[in-house]
Amino acid sequence: DDERRQEEELTKEREAAQARLRALEEQVKQGKVKKEEEKRRKQAAQREANQKESRLAAQRAELEAARQRERQLQLQLENLGDNDSSSDDEGPQDVTPQESTPTASQELPRKMSSPPPAPLMPSAAPPIPHQM
Repeated sequence: DDERRQEEELTKEREAAQARLRALEEQVKQGKVKKEEEKRRKQAAQREANQKESRLAAQRAELEAARQRERQLQLQLENLGDNDSSSDDEGPQDVTPQESTPTASQELPRKMSSPPPAPLMPSAAPPIPHQM
């Protein structure tokens, strides 16, 4: 009777130990799954952050290009205003003799070497005489 009772206790202990092992194995499995999901979430968040930063950098570059173009056009406008005011006073013939005025094709390479690279100005634009 005593032997049988000990056997039952051992069987119960073994079953309890197996149940604890299964529970622990399940917890480990769930922990691994949770860790993997967290890793995937972090990777997705990092990808999204990188994409957002790329978009912002592209927008900043676009904005800077627009500002550069605006500065160019503003200078061009100011130069046109300068030319107009002197033309009103002196007349167009006295500003620059036509023989010495460079053509647009002669003017373009010089302009490209002095300012930072920018979009090409239309060839119909008048040359700016005081830039060298």
